[in-house]
Amino acid sequence: MAKRVPDTLYVCRTCPREQWRGGVAAGEGERFAQAVRAALAASPLASQVDLLVLHCLGGCPKPCNAALTGAGKVLLRFNRLGEGDVTALLELAALFRASSDGEIADRLPPGLKDRLALRLPAEIARG
Repeated sequence: MAKRVPDTLYVCRTCPREQWRGGVAAGEGERFAQAVRAALAASPLASQVDLLVLHCLGGCPKPCNAALTGAGKVLLRFNRLGEGDVTALLELAALFRASSDGEIADRLPPGLKDRLALRLPAEIARG
């Protein structure tokens, strides 16, 4: 049986951008990224989902932002996230991982239903 390629969870560490530019050492986005990193490391998903912490996911007006994508899957970006959303984000990652195409918008965890900001088809997401 072929080994599945991990999905990728992207987290913006510079949200909100204005604080980051102002020199705040560990702003809201950095704290969120650290919380996601710690929770993912302690989760069974740790070997199935790669975490990439980035400087920007393009959702600056509504921080904090995270996105999920994978081989042959859509890209889903969520905004208005914080440390209190880490559990829901990992629930989302588990649903996404179990999906063959990432089309899980109808099964989002309750806390994330109104935070889906962007959906890119797989052919665009992986370019």
